[in-house]
Amino acid sequence: MPRASGPIIDTLVHFWDTNRGIPWPGREFRRLHRTVLPGQYKGLAAPAGIVGSGVVEASDRFEDQLWVLEQLDGDDFFRFYVAMLEVGADDFVEKLDRLADNPLVVGIRSSLWAPELKVDRGQIEHCALLAERRMTLDVVSRGALNPKALVVRLAGAVISGRARLTRSARRCRAEHLRRARVDPRHWTSADRARDA
Repeated sequence: MPRASGPIIDTLVHFWDTNRGIPWPGREFRRLHRTVLPGQYKGLAAPAGIVGSGVVEASDRFEDQLWVLEQLDGDDFFRFYVAMLEVGADDFVEKLDRLADNPLVVGIRSSLWAPELKVDRGQIEHCALLAERRMTLDVVSRGALNPKALVVRLAGAVISGRARLTRSARRCRAEHLRRARVDPRHWTSADRARDA
């Protein structure tokens, strides 16, 4: 892999050990269905100019998330971790409390394996809790799977129902947007600085 002209932060990598049994990727994904560990990735990334990485969870099993966090423990190369919890689930707050004790955890990914956003009271309350903790929410939105309009409705419900949130906590972050058109007038100063 050629080396980049400047430092790079890779913002989305996944780790798993097929010996532990994993929900994804299945054996039908021959190229992906192999053990991928932080040390292996770091050994490939660092020579290419990647100076740090964020890890985004691919498994909905809580024990897998705790396992990944153990693998990352003490390695400053890995800058952040996005866990996977389902907003609206009965055990959301309990699991979020356990994960939030780890400073690497900056947010959660939701609606990947249980893919239905309903914009109900439980989902709104859980998203508001994330906002109050200054954590991100990554929602997988693909066509009919959690259409972007539904994601926007959820974000709007959280923001409008939470006037007590500080301005900095009233943030929405969107990822995995295919062919998205963004009006630069709506970028924050941080976005402008990053994209300059």
